[in-house]
This record gives sequence, C-alpha cells and structure tokens, in this order.
Amino acid sequence: MRTDTDIKLHKGFLRISSLHGNASLNYSMGRMATIILILLLLIPVIPAVSQNTFKGKYDNEWELKDGYFKVRKGRLYGVVSKDGVTLIPCEYNQIWDLGEDNILKVLKGRKIGLYTIDGAVIALPEYDQIWGFENGRARVMKNGKIGYIDKSGQEIIPPVYDQVWGFEDGRARVLRNGKIGYIDETGVEIIPPVYDQIWGFENGRARVLQNGKIGYIDEKGHLLIPPDYTQIWDFENGRAKVFKNGKFGYIDESGKEVIPPVYNKIWDFENGRAQVYKNGKFGYIDENGNEIIPVIYNKIWEFEDGRAKVFKNGKFGMIDENGNVLIAPKFDMIGEFEDGRADAVYNNKRVVIDTTGNIVETGSAGGVVTVDKKIAVTDTVIPETGERIVEVNDSIFNDSTVVRIWSDRVEIVSKKHSKPEEKHTYVEYNEPNRKKRGRFKGHWAGLNVGYNNLLTSSGSFEYPDEYMFMEMNAGKSVGVAANPWQQSIKLQRRGNIGLVTGLGFEWNNYRFDSQYVLTRDETTGNTTYYTETKPIKRNKLTTIYLNVPLLLEFQIPTGRERYPFYISGGAIGGVKLGSHTKLVYQSEGKEKNKDSFNLTTWRYGVTARIGYRAINLFADYYFSPLFEKDKGPDLYQVSAGIFIYLDY
Repeated sequence: MRTDTDIKLHKGFLRISSLHGNASLNYSMGRMATIILILLLLIPVIPAVSQNTFKGKYDNEWELKDGYFKVRKGRLYGVVSKDGVTLIPCEYNQIWDLGEDNILKVLKGRKIGLYTIDGAVIALPEYDQIWGFENGRARVMKNGKIGYIDKSGQEIIPPVYDQVWGFEDGRARVLRNGKIGYIDETGVEIIPPVYDQIWGFENGRARVLQNGKIGYIDEKGHLLIPPDYTQIWDFENGRAKVFKNGKFGYIDESGKEVIPPVYNKIWDFENGRAQVYKNGKFGYIDENGNEIIPVIYNKIWEFEDGRAKVFKNGKFGMIDENGNVLIAPKFDMIGEFEDGRADAVYNNKRVVIDTTGNIVETGSAGGVVTVDKKIAVTDTVIPETGERIVEVNDSIFNDSTVVRIWSDRVEIVSKKHSKPEEKHTYVEYNEPNRKKRGRFKGHWAGLNVGYNNLLTSSGSFEYPDEYMFMEMNAGKSVGVAANPWQQSIKLQRRGNIGLVTGLGFEWNNYRFDSQYVLTRDETTGNTTYYTETKPIKRNKLTTIYLNVPLLLEFQIPTGRERYPFYISGGAIGGVKLGSHTKLVYQSEGKEKNKDSFNLTTWRYGVTARIGYRAINLFADYYFSPLFEKDKGPDLYQVSAGIFIYLDY
C-alpha cells in the first residue's frame, strides 16, 4: 500500500503530515538542528566502540598494529584482536614487537620465543635470547650457545657455538670450545674451529694462531704457511720476517724460508743488505740470505764513505761494504780519520796510520803507555773552598778534561794539549729536597675506575624472578670516582702506620640489557618497571655519591721511602647527590629521567686497597641496601677495579 506524506515548512516549524490519516508532527528548526548535530558526533564513535569489544577485560592494553592489541592481565601479557579474540594467551612475562614482518618476541620465565602477530608459533620459548632479524635470519642463544634461525623458526645454524660474529661476504667467524673457525650462511664449517685465533683475510689469506704458533691459511682453510712460527711480521715486497725457536729469518708468500731463521737479530734492509747478529758476532747478509760480510766480528760500526770500523778478538780494523778487509784488526785503538790519517794504538804504542793500515808515524818512548793505563785520573779536594777537582788526561789522543765540583754547579774544562784555548762548560744543579724521615702519607687521593654490580641479601648474583628487571650487564656497568682531597694521620714513629680520610665523588653506572625501564609506581610509590616497546640500544641507571672513608693503612718499605708498598682497609660512608635513568634508542633519540627511585640517601660499607706507587687495586661493599626498605628490590652495592693514586 502506498502512503503519501506531506512535508511543509511553516513559521519556523517543519510539519510532516500523512495524506491518508490524521497523524502529523511539528519540529522546530532549532530542535532539528540539535538532533542532526548529535547524530554527526556519534558517527565516529560507533565504529570505534565496535573496534574494541574487550574494553575492561584486561588491566592494560596497547595497540601493536591496526586491529591487534597487546594486553596485560595481572603481571602476564598476551595479544588479542580488535574483536576480543585471544591470539596469544596471557601467560607471558613480556611481549616485544620486533618491528618487522609482524613478528613478536615473547618471554616466559627466563626463556624467549617468537610468534606471528596473529598467534602462529615461530619458535617455542626455549631460547635464552633471540636478537633481531637481518637478511632473513636471527641470532639465537640456547643453553649458552649461539646459532641462527630463519623466519620460519628453523635452526639454519644449530646453537652449538660459544660465539658467532657477523656475516661478511657470506661467511662468519665462530668460536667453539675456545677455538676459532668459519662457517658459511648455511652453517657449513668451511674452516673448522681448530685455531686459537684467526685474523682478518687480506688478499685471500689470513694469519692464524694454533698452539702458540703462527701460520697462514687461504679462504677455504687450506694451509699456505704451516703454523710453525712464534711470530710472522707483515709481508713487504713478497717477503716477511719470521721468528722461530728464538731465531729470526725471512719467508716468501709460499712459506719458503728464503733466509733461514738462524740469527739472533736481523736489522732492516737498506740498499739490499742488512746487519745480522748470531752467537755474539755481527755480519751482513743480502736479500737472498748470502753472508756478504762474514758473521765473525764483535762489533761493526756504521759505514761512512764505503768503510766501517770493526772490532774482532779485542782488536780494531776496517772493512769495505763487500766485507773486504782494508785494515787488518790488529790495533788496540783506531781514532777518526782526517786527511787520510788517524791516531791509533799498536802494541801499546801511540802511532799514526793511513787508510790502508800502514804506520806512518810512531810516538816517542816517553809517551808510551799500556792500553789499560793510558788514562790518568786525579781527584783532589781543596780544604779552604771545598772545591773538588777531578782531572782526566788522555795521553793517546792528546787532550785533558778537568771537572770541578762545587756545591751548586759543575765546571767542565776541556783542553787540547796542542791548542792554547780552553772550553768551559757549566752545569748548575740543586740537591733534591729530602723527605723527612718518619712522615706518613696515605693513599686516597686519585681516580677509581672499576665495575659495579648488585648482590642479593644472600650474597648471590642470581636474582629471583621478581627482581628480573634489575638483571645487569656486569661487563658494561662501569663506575668512576674522583677523590680530590685526603688527610693522613701518623700513628707510629717510623711513619709506616696511619689513618687516612678524605672526600670523593663517585658515579656508579648500572647497565641493563632488557627492555625493562626503572620507574616508580604512581599509586604505591614503590620502585617498579615498565616495558619500553621501542628497541633500546642502551639502558642504564646512574647514581652519584659523596664519599668519606676512614682507613687504617700499613706501609712496607721497599728501599725507596717515597713509594712504599701498602695495604689499607676500613669504613666508607656516602650521601646520594643524585640519580637518573638514561635510554638510548636503536633508531634515534634518547631519554633521561631524573628521580630518586627510592634509592637510599645514606649508605655505609667497607673498602680495601692494596698497591704500589700509582697503580693500585680497590674493592667496596655496602651494608646498606640500594633501595629504601620495602620500596624496592633488596640488593646491595659492590664494586672493584683500579685505583690511580695521585701524589700531590
């Protein structure tokens, strides 16, 4: 049946009338506008409500991606769809979004697994750690061993290695049972892990260390040079110096010994030759190992104008660059040549020789002395002035030297007997201030650099599950302290026992590897944590304290009064000056949060130190907990490291 309706606007009202009945409605224009506005406001709300049908079922929810939500019930997490369908049940301690391919990382107890965002299992939570995917594979740790899985969860490289470094050119270096090798991207061991070390490949070869010996391998693991050498230096011009059984030699790139390792030392090659030392004798070899100058000399001086002085069996001579003897080693002394002549001593007599070793002049009998008595020394002290005069007369080379020692300077007078002038040299000096005997100076002022950690009340580094968010990377938790002032109090007359106090500023950094970030609960005020969803590169807590020690120090003389060996220990207390957390994200940006975190304001503990001179060791332990009682984990600070003593 057709129904006709008549709609008319009359005096600001909208009249709706049925032509087949008496019903009619009158709406004012203002009321009509209000109804339309309400409907428009409800349009975006209606679908939003329909998107989240699980509202109120969980303690918290976070949107991961369109239509998928991470939810928390109690202290456990799961994933649901926008329709409230459970995709991953709330039975995990934490869930992270890896940010690619809709893959989620889950934590159950202390084990890690992988899910797809719609709930499909990729890897069961049986791994100690799973890192992010690169090129379709992710590094995993299982029972302390490293391997790789693909995006389907298949172990393409089984977790049997202590370490797997990054892949380069389709291969990665691995460590297993303390030995190094290489694998390809499928896990095949192209170089078995049998080496103590493998250095980087260059020109298709790499240096290796095995059983303390060095050799070379190619990219397929074939031995190029057997590991028989204690050291192999870098190759230059196809050759490398080697050290084997305490001797030096040279090899070529094929491993052939072009110069056998029979020398105690080989100097650098210059102009195709090098000086060598063997069994207490010197000589020269060429680049092929031929001895161009026999290794028979006790010493060979530098070559000048193609000639060099040599010393053999207690006598001096001269050779040329080819080893030819120019002057037979028969002289007790040969001076410097000038105009083809040189002073020399032959059979305990002063003579003059030419460049061939011929004696061209002989000294007089009065000037003849024995070699071991050719230098006369007199030592005289003048009582009136206190001046000390030491005179040295060299009758061979015709000169004398007089040394006058004064209280504040030394005067040196040199004179050639054949020349009238004298050369005067003055050296002024001040006697060092002697330290007063019996003075005690303790060891507090300086710099501390060490590692920080936290112990449970039972003295363990293993934390219960509720403290899981405080687990640290101990190797990166570094502390620094600057102790600018100290006061020493002597307790004993000899000055080797005393008390030491002072002031110091200490910065403790505690590094966390997890996504857990320290915070305070807004309701209870207790210290707790939240889970950062963005990947974190660095996560740390920093505390700053002003420290005051009271140490009892024992010093043991070592023959040098100023630098004794010492050991000290005692009490140490501190007041907190500040604290903050700092996050550095893997993508970009960083965040710093200054807060007390319920950290204890005052702390007290014990410290111990031991050392000698500048480098020393220290260890600190605090009896007061890190956090206020019942407001945070019951953990205690401990640190140890190197103390650099500053004596000022």
